[in-house]
This record gives sequence, C-alpha cells and structure tokens, in this order.
Amino acid sequence: MNKTELVEKAIWNSVKSNKDNQVIVNDDWVQVTTPKAPTPFLNGVYKCMYKGSDFNEVVAKVIESYKNQDLPFRWKTCQSSTPANIKEVLLSNGLILKDELLGLIALPNKISIAKNEQVRIERLSVLNLEDWLSVQRTAWDVPDQGIACVPSAGLRELPL
Repeated sequence: MNKTELVEKAIWNSVKSNKDNQVIVNDDWVQVTTPKAPTPFLNGVYKCMYKGSDFNEVVAKVIESYKNQDLPFRWKTCQSSTPANIKEVLLSNGLILKDELLGLIALPNKISIAKNEQVRIERLSVLNLEDWLSVQRTAWDVPDQGIACVPSAGLRELPL
C-alpha cells in the first residue's frame, strides 16, 4: 500500500458504528448519519468510489436524506474518489468546496519529535472534558448542537 492509499484509508477507517448513528460501509462507499448531532463532522459521505452511470441520482438521494433530517453533512473526496467528475457533480448539486486538505503521513522510523516542556498532555476525563469540548468547538467550528450531543451519562464512563 502506498502513502496516498494509507492517507485515504485513514479517512474512512475512522468511521465507527454506535447506538447514535447509522453507518453504511462497503468496498466502494462509507456514509455516516448521526440524527442527534446536527454537525457535518458526524454526518456525510467519507468514501465514494461509485462506478454506476446514475451518480447524479445517488447524489440527489444523499442530499435529500440529510435534508429531510435537517442535518448538515460533508462529502469527503480524495484522489481515488470516483466518478472522475465527482467534484463537478457535487458542485452542480449545490455543495461547496470548504477545504482542500493535504494528507500527511509520518513513518515512525523516520521522524523525531522534539520535546516541548511547555506542552502538557493530559488523559481525557470528566474533570477536563468541558475544556476539551471547548477546544473542539473552536478549532473545528462545531456548532453547539454538535457538542451537546455528548451524552451526560457517558461522562461517568470516562476513566479518571
């Protein structure tokens, strides 16, 4: 597997099914819908290697599905995404280009990380969860509803 494939695989391998979402996963498609979390960070298409001729219809169905649930969503694309005109089709269906990201990879035997005494790493716990959520909200521009979906009952399950 080359570096590009590793970076692309990281996009959709992070998708996990849980009681709060619906996940569709197959060799050509990964899609997540999280009805209780109206944020594009938890809703969208993460892998699209569509080979059919009716891609416009597929896009329309995906858009309609999220629209009917009043959920913002994102559609991640990468070099292996298909069809070849995926960008044009998504743009023509009203999606906008938010970011173009570079996939970076570090090979453990070829990277060294300098220590920074001003940086402290803490294990996530109920004591610092609100701080962590605040950073996530700010850094990723997550709306309050997306942050609010963290169930309060689940906070008790975090390790201290």
